[in-house]
Amino acid sequence: MPENKFLDGHENKKEVEVFFDKWGVYKKAMDHNYMYHKQAYMALRKYIDDSLIRYTFLDLGCGDAEYTAKYLKSSHITYYHAIDLSGTALDLAKSNMHIVSCEKVFTLADLIDFIDFTEEHFDFIWIGLSLHHLTSKDKEPFFSKVKKLLNKGGSLIVYDPFLKKDESLEDFVDRWTETALLHWNALTKDELESLCRHVKKDDFPESYDTYEKIARKNGFRDIQVLFEDIIDIYKVIAFR
Repeated sequence: MPENKFLDGHENKKEVEVFFDKWGVYKKAMDHNYMYHKQAYMALRKYIDDSLIRYTFLDLGCGDAEYTAKYLKSSHITYYHAIDLSGTALDLAKSNMHIVSCEKVFTLADLIDFIDFTEEHFDFIWIGLSLHHLTSKDKEPFFSKVKKLLNKGGSLIVYDPFLKKDESLEDFVDRWTETALLHWNALTKDELESLCRHVKKDDFPESYDTYEKIARKNGFRDIQVLFEDIIDIYKVIAFR
């Protein structure tokens, strides 16, 4: 495994301020469990405990890694590699992950660029609330490349919003927006509007059927739904 390293994001003051403004809203939603973070990470930990004792872990789009650290800290993880586009996020992840006893690496990179150039292999590859930011044409190459990075018996675990069967992207955005406006009461009107704009502009979720088709085409044979929420938006799915 490579030595521990941290690549400085070289973000200017304005970029850091923008990150924390956006992250503050996102973290407020996480802390109120609106996106079912607790259940998602509990499902991740149970799957890991049921699968292997000692393991390596790639965290694609790690953010601040708060929940990753919390739910993996007492497991038998031997190596953790975090990838994120934000140096600020990686600073936070590095701080939060201090409670996890294993070799750790933090790399500033676009996740697609990383899976293109890395020569590492992992037992578990986790991508939490990030896959839906890829366009449809980029998702199949993602599955193909990730499959090659997995050790024998390894798994890709996806935590993401999903379309219902035969649901359009426009209908999903409307459904997500209605849910947030009705139930995400801890957020201000401006915060909600900011999130709704983000979902409308930058989110491209797929249905379970679409991901199953892509995954099987790229060599994944065992597909398990580890968690699905009561509002039929968020799921955790393991592809092996």
